[in-house]
Formats: sequence, structure tokens, C-alpha cells
Amino acid sequence: MTLGGPDGGDLPDFRPGQYTSVGVVLPDGARQLRQYSLSAAPGSGTWRIGVRRVDAVSGGAGPCPAGEVSGWLHAHARVGTTLQVTLPFGDLVLDAAGTGSGPDAAPVVLCSAGIGITPMLGMIAHLSATDDPRRVLILHADRSPDQHVLAEEVAGESSLLADAEVHTWYEHGADAASGPGTVHPGLMDPASVGLPADAHVFLCGSTGFLQSMRPRFLEAGVPEHRIHAELFAPNDWLV
Repeated sequence: MTLGGPDGGDLPDFRPGQYTSVGVVLPDGARQLRQYSLSAAPGSGTWRIGVRRVDAVSGGAGPCPAGEVSGWLHAHARVGTTLQVTLPFGDLVLDAAGTGSGPDAAPVVLCSAGIGITPMLGMIAHLSATDDPRRVLILHADRSPDQHVLAEEVAGESSLLADAEVHTWYEHGADAASGPGTVHPGLMDPASVGLPADAHVFLCGSTGFLQSMRPRFLEAGVPEHRIHAELFAPNDWLV
């Protein structure tokens, strides 16, 4: 979904990796806020967000209600719809690894699971748009290829980078998947790929994913201060 300013004006710029809060008034009159990462390169005057509709699920580990805001956006947001949004914010930003044009630029590892790919896509798009020459390792985990959102966009943007490598892990269906990049079956194993020396690692995903991945990068020799994380859940104190 692409957002533009009122009356066609430009929206404020943002830092790659940031997100915005979107507020909608639901049919019962309640106003709800949800956060959506900005998944395109900055500088265009528009913002792009990825909204995954969450449908109701019954059975299994227990019933899960439908997503109220995602459902409303999918049902009602059209060209010309006015939405309430906040200014971009968030601390998971690419410039923590230095700027590509300066001597302080470090290699980056963009590591995500599920919908956590959205801020990573914004970073990849920025690296592509600025012809950033640094080493980029893109790692993503998903349940299956059919649940992997924005896969084609990641493949397209990463192919434009000067020095990029993509690895994708699928719990199911890896044998039938052709990408993005090199496909692996099962759960993500960052130790199975060569981590760039002195890299900054950016992590985004669920609680379990972040709690699993952070120790693995520490064991691989990545210093704590070079691991940057954003949790797509309300209990970020856990990581």
C-alpha cells in the first residue's frame, strides 16, 4: 500500500528500517493503532507499507481472532482513502552500520522471519537506490513458500546490489522452491553461511525467532553492540 501526502504533497522522509503507526476507526467506534514498516527506499515523497491480512483461525493451538486493523485496511482502503498516520520512528535503522559512501560503512546481515521481512525490504531498496557497494547478506525464514510475502521484491532489489547474497529457509516445501537465493529446508542456521567480518546484524521477527537467533550470532562472534533487533510483538522486554 502506497501512502501520499494530503492534496498530493510529499510525505516527510524517513530512515531505512523505520515504521509508521496507522490509526483507523472501526465499525464499533473504537480507534485502533497498528505499526507498519516502511518497505521502500526513502526520498520519493511517498511511503509504502505492507499490510498482511490476518484471518480468524479456529482449532489447533486455540482460536485466533481476525486482525481488526489489517482486515479494515484490506476491505476499505482504496485510492483516495484518508488515513491517520504518525511520523516515521523506530531504532532498527540501517545507518547504525554507517553510510555506504563513507569509510565507516560495515557489511550488513539482514535477518528476518515472516512479516519481519518488511523493514529489511526497505533497507535493501535503499541500498539498491544509492548504489551502496558494501557486502550484504540477506537471511529469511518462513513456514512455506506460499506464506513468504514480498519474496519477488526481495529477489529483484537484491539482484541490483553490488555484493549481495540471499539465503531462504522454509520449514515446509523447500524442495519445490526456486528462491529467493539459495533455499534451505528446516529452521534457519546462520552458522551454515559465511558471516561477513565486522558485520552489523539486523534482526526482525517473532519473540521465538529473536530469542533463537541472537545467541547464535553471539556464538558466531558478532559483538552485542552490532546486533540490532526489532520484535513484531508487544513484549520486546523479552529480547
